Amino acid sequence: MNATILEAIKGIERLLANGLFALLLLGCMIATGWLVARQDHYWDWTGERANFLSPELAAILSRLDAPLHATVFADPQDALGKAIERFLARYRHALRGLTVRFLDP
Repeated sequence: MNATILEAIKGIERLLANGLFALLLLGCMIATGWLVARQDHYWDWTGERANFLSPELAAILSRLDAPLHATVFADPQDALGKAIERFLARYRHALRGLTVRFLDP
């Protein structure tokens, strides 16, 4: 009877250890997702460097002698507005004088 009780306790301990591991793993995944969602960084791992401006376009932007202003007719909180903002972030990085104004139609 003692052996049966010890086996039951070991089974409960294993179940608790597995449950704790699963909770910790889930917590790490949620924390990672939360951090990734709040960081707006892009890495270009493509061989063609598709997420960067071409050298020709960067040269054109560097030759501009006046600030560049863009007006976007979209809600900045909408999915379209956020997509446009992410698209223009590459240009904003290359051209510090770029200002973007959103007008909600």
